[in-house]
This record gives sequence, structure tokens and C-alpha cells, in this order.
Amino acid sequence: MDVREDDWRAASTAGDARRLRELAALDGHDDLGIPLVLAAKAGHVDAVRVILGTNMPDADMRRTALRLATRSGHAGVVELLLDSGAELSDDALIEAAACGSEDLLQLLIARGAERGRDEALVVAAERGATAAVRTLLAAGAGSLNPALKGAIDARHAPTVVALVDAGASAAEGLCHAALVGAPALVDLLIDRGASNLDQAFFIGAKAGQTAAVTRIVLCRAAEAEGTQPASACKPRPAPSGASSAIAAHLAMGPAMLGARRPVGLAVADARAVSKPAFFSTVRAPQAK
Repeated sequence: MDVREDDWRAASTAGDARRLRELAALDGHDDLGIPLVLAAKAGHVDAVRVILGTNMPDADMRRTALRLATRSGHAGVVELLLDSGAELSDDALIEAAACGSEDLLQLLIARGAERGRDEALVVAAERGATAAVRTLLAAGAGSLNPALKGAIDARHAPTVVALVDAGASAAEGLCHAALVGAPALVDLLIDRGASNLDQAFFIGAKAGQTAAVTRIVLCRAAEAEGTQPASACKPRPAPSGASSAIAAHLAMGPAMLGARRPVGLAVADARAVSKPAFFSTVRAPQAK
């Protein structure tokens, strides 16, 4: 009795292991590569096991199935395919990081995956997959500062903390948080030891990031007045839409920054808080 290819494909896509066993009993089938790929992509562990045990597809189809299962985060299917001899692709860790699966990353690392660890760390950080980030850090992934910037861009505070605690530069992170306008992360990075407030102030001001700059000014004021170090400062956010309040805080900038501000940093009139006007409030001195 001939068994139609459509029957295998339908059962594989649905993950119907019982139907696959029935089909295998009727006809072992010459080529089960496509059914394997369909079952692997959908994460059907039992279906994959039946197909592999019926008629082992060739190496290319197993490699394709492994890649699709990795991209989808199906650790159980990946383990079966690795046990069958399927070869990992060079970017397996990156693909696993993209789906944020800690279990899958641990499996791949245990099976010898090493290439692309640094790139995988950046990808996991950009997605806020903190557990995956910690797994990659434990495996020796580098590129901490690029990963930190990715986490800041995505506003993933727990991932930012994990990376700074692992050795990423809080100072570099503070500058980036000021640049992209992430005031909550400005607070967090100052709390984690970033002390380059003047540098971050200039970067945030040039980018027109009023809320982030306001946080920095308040912390810098507390440090300059000796009430608390910058790392202990917990600045309060400016009231939403309160332009006068923001302007009042920023207008205090010149006195707060004082002589300790870097050469070339000058705060002019901070009463205007729109981005175009605020951009002009921080500028280098004119050459004499």
C-alpha cells in the first residue's frame, strides 16, 4: 500500500506521533527529510523521535531541522537531533540567543558550541533575556559594553544590572543612557558607580534629552554640595509636562557644576526646554 507524502507531512506538522507510527508500519518511506523538518520546526519531540527511528533522513535535512528547531527555541528537539549526529551551525548560539532560551543555550554550550558567543551576548541583551545573558557570561562571552548598550537601547534594567555586575562599564553605559534618553537607567547606572556625570551631561544635552539631563543635574548638585556622592544619589523625576519645573532645575546647572565641570562645558540659558532651544544651552566656549 502506497502512503502519500501528504499524510506524512500532515501528521508531522500536527505532531501526531501515533499517526506517524501507523504510517511507518504501513510503509517505512524512502525520504522523511521534509516531515522531519516540519516536526522539528514545530517542536514536536515525539514526532521527531518517530521519524528518526523510522528512516533516518540524510545529514543535510537533519542539519536544516536542527537549525529551525534552534531558531524556535525547542531544546528537546535540538537534543534529539544532536544525538542523531546532526551538526551545529556556526551561528547556533546566536540563533538560540535570539529566542532567549536559557535551557537551549545551556544545552548547546554543553555540546561544545563556542562560536559566536560574543555576538550571542549582544543579541540576548537587546532582547532583555537576562537569564540567557547570565548563561553566556558564565560561558565566557565578552563584548560586555556593546551588550550593555543594546540592553540600554531596549530599556531592560535587569539585563543592564547583570552586565554591569559582570564588568561592563557603568560610565560608558551612563553616557549611552544620556544619549538615548533613558532617565531611569541614568539613575540605575549612577547607583552602580558611574561618576562621569559631567561627560554624560554634555552628551545628553547635545542630544536634547531633557529628562535624562535633569536627573544628572540633580545628582551632580548633591555631589557638589557634599550632601551625598553621585553614586548614592536618587534623583526624582521631573513632573510630567512641567516645563517650568524642568527649566528651574536646569537653570541651576551652572552653579551646580561649578569649577569641576570639564573644560568647554558651559550652560547658558536653560529656561527654554524644547529640544532645539535646549541643544543651544550646552556649547563649547568660543575661541579668543
